[in-house]
Amino acid sequence: MTGHLVRPGLRHPARWWLGGALIFGLGIWSMHFIGMLALHSPVQVHYDLSLTLVSLLLAVLASGMALRLALRPTLSAGTSLLSGLLMGLGIAGMHYTGMAAIHAPVRVEYDLTGVALSVLIAVVASTLALFLAFSLRSDVARISLKRAVAALVMGLAISSMHYTGMGAAHFSFPPDLRKAGVDHALALTVSAAALLLSVLFILSLGIHRRFAEQMRQVHDQRTRLEADIQHGEELYRELVGALYEGVVLIGPEGLVMSVNASAERLLGRPARTLIGLPYSAVAQHLVNAQGQPLAALGAAAAPLPDVPKNPTGQVVRYQGHGQNRWFLGHLQSLPRGRSVYSFVDITQEREIRTQLEYRANHDDLTGLLNRHQFKHCLLEAMYASFWTRDRTVVLFLDLNHFKDVNDTLGHLVGDELLKQLAARLRAVLPPGTSVARFGGDEFCVLLEDVRDADEAFTAAQRLYEAMGGWYPLADTQVHVDISIGFCVYPDDAHDEETLLGYADLALYEVKKSRTGSIARFDLALARRRQHHVQLGEALREAVEHGDLTLHYQPVEDLHGGGVRSCEGLLRWRHAEWGMVSPADFIPLAEELGLIHRLGLWTIEQACAQARLWHDQGMPLRVAVNISPLQFHVGTLPQAVFAVLERTGLPPAALELEVTESTLIHHQTQVQEQLARLRARGVTIALDDFGTGYSSLSLLQNLQVDKVKLDRSFVRELDTEARQRALVGSLIDLLVKQGVSVVAEGIETQSQYDLLRELGCPLGQGFLMCRPLPADELTRKLRLA
Repeated sequence: MTGHLVRPGLRHPARWWLGGALIFGLGIWSMHFIGMLALHSPVQVHYDLSLTLVSLLLAVLASGMALRLALRPTLSAGTSLLSGLLMGLGIAGMHYTGMAAIHAPVRVEYDLTGVALSVLIAVVASTLALFLAFSLRSDVARISLKRAVAALVMGLAISSMHYTGMGAAHFSFPPDLRKAGVDHALALTVSAAALLLSVLFILSLGIHRRFAEQMRQVHDQRTRLEADIQHGEELYRELVGALYEGVVLIGPEGLVMSVNASAERLLGRPARTLIGLPYSAVAQHLVNAQGQPLAALGAAAAPLPDVPKNPTGQVVRYQGHGQNRWFLGHLQSLPRGRSVYSFVDITQEREIRTQLEYRANHDDLTGLLNRHQFKHCLLEAMYASFWTRDRTVVLFLDLNHFKDVNDTLGHLVGDELLKQLAARLRAVLPPGTSVARFGGDEFCVLLEDVRDADEAFTAAQRLYEAMGGWYPLADTQVHVDISIGFCVYPDDAHDEETLLGYADLALYEVKKSRTGSIARFDLALARRRQHHVQLGEALREAVEHGDLTLHYQPVEDLHGGGVRSCEGLLRWRHAEWGMVSPADFIPLAEELGLIHRLGLWTIEQACAQARLWHDQGMPLRVAVNISPLQFHVGTLPQAVFAVLERTGLPPAALELEVTESTLIHHQTQVQEQLARLRARGVTIALDDFGTGYSSLSLLQNLQVDKVKLDRSFVRELDTEARQRALVGSLIDLLVKQGVSVVAEGIETQSQYDLLRELGCPLGQGFLMCRPLPADELTRKLRLA
């Protein structure tokens, strides 16, 4: 009973306590009356109802007090003894009140010692009952066996108390009474009723305990299920809340049911302002790729399945509540009419993609279009021009002498100049004009809707005037001249590659003229270009097969006569074109990258011929022209020394001629290599002196051995007095500095005589001898 009363969640515990006290007390009380059946009385015994009920009440009160004490959280020794005393007195009171209820012609006398012993037994039994009830109220090991033992002990203890009390009572019957037996009717009735009630209570208690156990199991299972559901919901909320993508759950009526933290962050609104809103109130800030608000795709309160869905996701733009983002959204149907809209922020990815697309189509330095994107714009313009019958013009622009800016001011300044050029191009051209940088200092402009070629030339002229001039750079200013070549569609070409090629060809012709002007493509340019290409192919074959030869022109002493040296000059005779001028194929060799191989071959042939002349008793110095490109690699001295060693020619018998432009544009690099050559005895000559930026300090810094006056000085000697005075002063100054002077281009006797008068020591020209093959010059030298 105590174990049942202390179960957690017991409903109506007061009723159960009252019922337990009643049954417990009734059981003790009925045991008393059942025990009375063992009394054999010679007289008829009756019981007083009032006293009987009082005895029952005492048994119930004692049992109720015992149960109440057994339900306390703790039970001290003093409380246990006091409670056992009270309960024992109550049980003893019940016993002796029940004895007093006997109505019979008999006198009852009590042995006080027996009475005291019965009371003591009642107190000890009550204390033991309290202890057992308190200790066995919770589940312990082998609880059923221990409770059975406890019940047996209690029954024996109460029975002992009863019979000890009965043993203390002495019945005195009148001698004249005849034995009539004992009336057991009341005792049997009460005992049967008490037994029945006890059995029914015990059965109800068992049923209730069984039912309570089942209810407890159901409650435990429900508690576990609720905990699992709650745990699952918490996991779901944590999972959805931790998602990087925003999630909006939409109910069957199109209302927002819930949003996660990412949706709050991406939409810029707290959840409390979103939950309960129609989906259209959120979607009104979303714009699809066609510029339509998503709210317009479905009614505000319409079920969401009516809204079009894209299973692969839809790129939308969100503009609202201070946000300007790009989302990749996906609307998915759920059971029971619900839907979920999930979306992820792709703003950064779109920005990166935009930047990549921009960089793929634009020049990094200037921000102009690149070649690829310009060709795309050109194709579209050509297509439009085909239908409008207007002209499309492609203009190529190039800076003159831009390399000088990079070499003198540095590449950073050169880059800044290109940026300013690009900015000026944007400023002077109409908005929307396609402008591109093709690389280096080459720009391209696309003009559309041009009426004719004259209008194209006028536009090119305006652009030429606008782009030339001064540009502020760092701490200085740079004056820029440009060259423009253009081509007209469909007059000159019918496809984009040919248009670009023809415009580039026109620019090339302008650049080659070194005038800095404008040129339009024409068929003559194409023919010259074609010949240029054919000439390049033929030159490659000539170099490969050794079809080039060296002719030698002697340098004579103008005062003592005799040949002092010979200049080796390259000559090329083509089977179809005849003699090709060095002015044509030398620049072409430089352009095609053949000059290093051709220059080394020239040095090798000239040294071998000089060695042969030395062996034949003609110790002539041989001179060879050096291209500026041959200094770029930095290995010219090593190559020359190797040739001298192979041919056995003394270094003093070799003369290398360099131009003024080579010395000016590559002064440090050239000076270093020339110093190494002079240190080995090779003669250094400054060729074509007077055609460039002539400077005496240049001669002093380079320590050249010889200066060759350009033919422009000699040409006007016999007609211009000022020219004679200038040449005379120059010769006098150079001779006094110890520099040998050679006058080039002597073609008349008067020029020869004037140079002698001016004190020029050496001369070279057609008057004395034209360039000849080695064998012819050898025969002429022997005859002289």
